[in-house]
Amino acid sequence: MGGSPHALAPIPLVAVPVALGLGCELAGWLTLAGGSNLLLAVHLLALGLLVFPLLGMGWQLLPVLATRPPSRLERDASIAITVLAILGAAGLVGGMAGPFSATAPFALALPVALMGRSAVAVLTVAKAPGRLGIRAWIAAAELTLLGGAVLGGALYLQRAGVPLGFSPPSTIAVHAALMALGWGGGNITGFAALLFPMFAIAREPADRLLVPAGALWFVGILGWMPPIFGLGALAAALLLGASLRGRGPLGPGLVLAGVAQLGLLATAAAWTLERPFPEVVALAAALWILPLRVGVALRIVPFLAWANWLSDHPKRSPAPAALVPTRLAWVLVGAVLTGGALVVTGTTLPAFLPVGALVLATATLLLVATLGTILSRAFFANLRAGGLAGTESP
Repeated sequence: MGGSPHALAPIPLVAVPVALGLGCELAGWLTLAGGSNLLLAVHLLALGLLVFPLLGMGWQLLPVLATRPPSRLERDASIAITVLAILGAAGLVGGMAGPFSATAPFALALPVALMGRSAVAVLTVAKAPGRLGIRAWIAAAELTLLGGAVLGGALYLQRAGVPLGFSPPSTIAVHAALMALGWGGGNITGFAALLFPMFAIAREPADRLLVPAGALWFVGILGWMPPIFGLGALAAALLLGASLRGRGPLGPGLVLAGVAQLGLLATAAAWTLERPFPEVVALAAALWILPLRVGVALRIVPFLAWANWLSDHPKRSPAPAALVPTRLAWVLVGAVLTGGALVVTGTTLPAFLPVGALVLATATLLLVATLGTILSRAFFANLRAGGLAGTESP
């Protein structure tokens, strides 16, 4: 997966946040379908689609970008940050599930944890060799987090009764843009520029193109200039789309990743055309971030399972792609795209929203089943490959 073959993070450090993210995502779609607490649903989905996936996969992808395994200090910091983030997420959910509970103050641990992760990420990319464009995207995304996290903490305190004087609607829109488009979108795009060429066996986007695309993207967000962001999004989508046109087979993972670039363009167009910001957020979550995250998971999880369990005996092990249950993965693709389209339609025709949310809750369960199948196939393949010749189980 590029760089050092030993640049693998400890499995629990990656798996625990990813699993928690899937749980939050499922709870978020079900809460959205019920329509009882929109604020809780949105934050559950933020935890499930952005915070925990970027936390868990980031601990693996940062060493890949740095082309070296994490140091002992980095691992200890990663563990502490992950624990703090879990504590903060529990407080956030507790504080939004109803009247502020005793757990609510712990929510402030979440922005602290994310800023700690940003410090680790920025130091890592600063010392990483080459790939200036990718490193610039990730560093800019992490610096954008500072504003988003501070605003989020301030909004939470104001909801708790601290009179900070913020105007909730406008401040919420800025917070959402900084977190979803800036931090989340910047990290997703930067890591996609690293991963897509690996998956598709293609060249990475050139630094001379990635850097100006990132400049447009982040200047558009920080200056609240949607057309400028739109130009950056168009450039990023073209560069990532070109990275998918390699020599590798498409498959469900790369198809979803490609469709996600259309979702990115739709998100940028909606913001540029001054559509209501909830519609922009829905497009970003349901037709860009979700398909891309699922698509990447369908490619990276088989590789990580193979690298951790099967790489010691490659001649007696199946290839990573053979671990994927193809039919189930294609059903997952259909559920993700159908549910995403219904959720976005539901921002203007509310009757479609609960239906789309239920479809995406089903898609989350399908993703869990798909990933479980991949991991079980790798586990049993490891048992067979590790047995004595002639004693393997059929």
